[in-house]
Amino acid sequence: MVKEKIDNLDQLLNGLCSDLGRAELIYQLFTNGKDIPRNHLHIAVEFYEKARRYNKAGYLARELGMDERAIEFYERSGMDVDAADFAKRLGMDERANQLYSKVIGAYEDIGYYYGATQLAKRVGMHDKVELYKTIEKLLK
Repeated sequence: MVKEKIDNLDQLLNGLCSDLGRAELIYQLFTNGKDIPRNHLHIAVEFYEKARRYNKAGYLARELGMDERAIEFYERSGMDVDAADFAKRLGMDERANQLYSKVIGAYEDIGYYYGATQLAKRVGMHDKVELYKTIEKLLK
């Protein structure tokens, strides 16, 4: 499938009032399947980073093959499970496990043992699963 090219993209971007507005147009066009030049995607990542819109910066960074940056942006946006899942897919098992452990620890901190159990089960932390199941039984 050939993506539609936007011939007047620069003109449209220049007509907008803010960098964030430009980043949003680039993002929306890209996610709607339009052919956006890579340099424009990089610019959108920079704008989103400055505006602390890390989830969208992460998505675009990932699409650009900026894997480390994507993981960093996902973490900054509080999307630690997404960051860990992406790291795992990239074969960065140690980093993924650190992030999963961080999330599980956060669940522990708020007493969300069910969530901790489910995530630990999904990522193969069997010792934690048994611990949380024991805790859940005590709390019933």
